[in-house]
Formats: sequence, structure tokens, C-alpha cells
Amino acid sequence: MDLPPVLLLSFDPHRARGETLLSLVPRLVSASPFEEAATAVLQAMFACTAATFDGSPHATRARLLRGVVHLRPEGSYQRIFGIDRPTGARIEGTGDLT
Repeated sequence: MDLPPVLLLSFDPHRARGETLLSLVPRLVSASPFEEAATAVLQAMFACTAATFDGSPHATRARLLRGVVHLRPEGSYQRIFGIDRPTGARIEGTGDLT
């Protein structure tokens, strides 16, 4: 069964995340290229993850190394975009897929 593409974000329910989500929605609506929208999603994910790590007893051992967004219309990969968390640089080798 083919399902339509869905944006899934997971957030710590104990953290205030309204500002993150409120700032993400306009960025997604105004994003022109896929990379701009993917960057907005990854930055929101990094911010929420950092907040979760900060409140965790395992914070000294937890690391988020990178984030990747996949565009998969009709169940096939069309585009992939990733950001290296420590440097903020785009992960090489991502982009259009054929």
C-alpha cells in the first residue's frame, strides 16, 4: 500500500517546542528549493534534540552527528539532503537521485 509523503518530527513531550514549530512552518511554506526546506527541518530537529539531550542523564554520552531528509514520492528516492551537525556543512554525495 502506497502512502503519501509525510513529514515526521519527534519531540520530547516535556520540552516547550511551540517556538520551534511556529518558526518552522513559515520557513517550510516559503522554502523554494528542497534543500532550503530540508535545512529548516534539520535545524528544528537539531534544536529539539539538543534540548532533549540537555535534560537527559545520558547527555554526556549522547551525540547527534548528522541529519538527513529523504524525499520519496511514490515510494522511491528522488532527493536526499543531509547536514553534518558539528560543522553545519552539507553532507557530500546527497542531492538528486536517478
